Amino acid sequence: MKRYARGTGAGSGGSFRSKGATCLLRWILLALGLALSGILGSQGQPPTAPVFRTVTVGVNKDYPPFEYLDSTGEVAGWDVEVFRETARIAGIKTQFVHGSWAEIRARFERGEIDALAGMLWSEERAMSVEFTRAHLDVLYGIYVRRPDSGTALEDFKGRKILVEERSLVHEEMVRLGYADDLIPVESEPETLRRLAQGEGDCAIAPLLIGDELNRHREPLDVTPSRALLFRGRLCFAVRKGDTELARALDLALGKILTSGQYDRLWGSVFPEKNTASTATPPLAYWLLLPVGGALLVAAAWYYTIRRQVVKKTLFIKEELQRSEAMREALANSELLYRSAIEATKGVPYRLRYDNPDDPTGREGHYEFLGEGIEALVGVPASQLDWNTMGTIAHYTYDGGQTTQEELQSRAKLYRTGKLPRWHGEFAVRHPDGTVRWLQDDAIPVLDESAQRVIGSLGILHDITERKESERRIRSLNSELEARVRERTSDLQRTVSDLESFTYTVAHDLREPIRAISLLAGLIKEDSSIQVEPMTIDSLDRIEQSAQRLSRLVDGMLKLSRVSRTEITKEDVNLSAIAEDVAAHLMALRPYRDLRFRIEPDVLAHGDPDLLRSLIENLLSNAAKFSCQVDQPLIEFGATESKGRRVYFVKDNGVGFDPRYADKLFRPFERLHDSSDFPGSGVGLATVQRVVERHGGTVWASSGSGEGATFFFELGSDDNQATPPSPLE
Repeated sequence: MKRYARGTGAGSGGSFRSKGATCLLRWILLALGLALSGILGSQGQPPTAPVFRTVTVGVNKDYPPFEYLDSTGEVAGWDVEVFRETARIAGIKTQFVHGSWAEIRARFERGEIDALAGMLWSEERAMSVEFTRAHLDVLYGIYVRRPDSGTALEDFKGRKILVEERSLVHEEMVRLGYADDLIPVESEPETLRRLAQGEGDCAIAPLLIGDELNRHREPLDVTPSRALLFRGRLCFAVRKGDTELARALDLALGKILTSGQYDRLWGSVFPEKNTASTATPPLAYWLLLPVGGALLVAAAWYYTIRRQVVKKTLFIKEELQRSEAMREALANSELLYRSAIEATKGVPYRLRYDNPDDPTGREGHYEFLGEGIEALVGVPASQLDWNTMGTIAHYTYDGGQTTQEELQSRAKLYRTGKLPRWHGEFAVRHPDGTVRWLQDDAIPVLDESAQRVIGSLGILHDITERKESERRIRSLNSELEARVRERTSDLQRTVSDLESFTYTVAHDLREPIRAISLLAGLIKEDSSIQVEPMTIDSLDRIEQSAQRLSRLVDGMLKLSRVSRTEITKEDVNLSAIAEDVAAHLMALRPYRDLRFRIEPDVLAHGDPDLLRSLIENLLSNAAKFSCQVDQPLIEFGATESKGRRVYFVKDNGVGFDPRYADKLFRPFERLHDSSDFPGSGVGLATVQRVVERHGGTVWASSGSGEGATFFFELGSDDNQATPPSPLE
């Protein structure tokens, strides 16, 4: 069997000569051990320590040749044999349990298993698991079906990759950004079996497992590509906090690694590499010992050098393959970033400060300037230095011109590492007179100690079009605001003129209307004039029309007065106003049967006179449309809706058709016949005008014959009204 991965954590350092000397010494000791074994019958194993505890060890049932179940159903493999020998030396009694990797790892995390015979080390895992030193290095490769041409991991981006569930490979591939491409499988041998059956595009597994399956167990039509992904360090794993067990296993494993027992264990697991020795009679053994010893030393030296050469050659080959993969990845990464920068139409740069200790950074030079810099600043890259850029750049922040002091203050913070990111906008004037606006985004470059800023790495973008668009938008906004102010002024002047005209006309009509009504009454009552019945009827109609016209004029005056009155706001007790209005209404003949239910101490913040007019109109309107029903009831109160105070007047009168609710608050609009419910038609219009002057809204809800409820709110400052304290 090829030794694709073999080694120890302890043997990873030192020169070639020191390693050869160590191996020579080991072989000499092995020869002496063989001689003593021929005489004394000793096996040369480290002594067994007294048993001090029993542990449960988890074994992956499908991880050959490291861990598996043999033909009798017992656990076997390299990890199992090494753990058994280590436990014997440490004085630990073992009890093996087996299952899939996901099962035994879940039991290990739940505390049902004390240790794992084999687990690949990683920094993340070391935070939750106690690891011993490594007893084997495992090389991982990409397996493909034989016709496939993929050789590198990047070739399989966007394709299906088979990996063992919850393995180190699974975790690393997720970290590298291949999570959407992975197909988790129960075991690593199973990944190769499924790949051979046509599932997925590639599989990632240890080279030793692929060789074991193909040569000894179940030949598969898969082959490893030339790309080696990484080297894993196989260790014993113990639950976090069980340092006693971890230390005992680590010390015993160290004894195995530093003695010939490691090679004997390797030969027992992989017999095709085991060199068996035969017993020699003691007398002949001593006679042949000098010759045999010399031959043994020569063979050991030759074998040691050969093995070191093979290992070094394999290591160099792996390093070359890894370097090739890294160069390819670096080239792809450079192409990706170059394409990204080109897509943003930006120009990257790298600036080096000549004197990093100077916080002002007045002296510096560009180590790199991207293509297109001349189109941005109007100066060729060969003629552009830091001083030139500082001369032509006029920085701005927050939309305003930045002073030199402000610029130096920001630069000092940035160059001392207190400002993690530089962002600025500046204008440059080209030699032909054109002005371009640029955006500068950069991050500081630190020295090896990561304590001092020695340069800056950034990118420049042309934002001239955006700046021009912002200028046009500001100009349009200013123009629009001017138009709005002009038209608002015209509208206010028109409304004021209309209100003045309405007030003048209504005021001037009152006297002629009163005279018409008075003259019609005098004619009817003058006994000296013989008036026919038809004429009397006409005079009655004239008098009624004049009175109705007088009421309309009075309503117009009231409505105009509400619009013209200056508002003086204060806390007003609406309940007191409602009780006063209710008492006045119940004193009138048509409304003597009315009942009122008024919530006490309902406060509002507004003009007292206008709010009295509002309550009078709402209660009078409710009384007028409720007096014809049995047991008329009118309610007044306040409630909360969406955090705002809402007042209401509710009656059980005739109500109105909701389809015509939009006509309620129009002046002189009526939803009922005037003969049934007389009125001017301006009461609710007055209510709406009062509410709007307070910055509020008014609305109503009803159904025909179901009564009506009028709601109103008085604007945002109405919450300033506060109820009286209990002491008051």
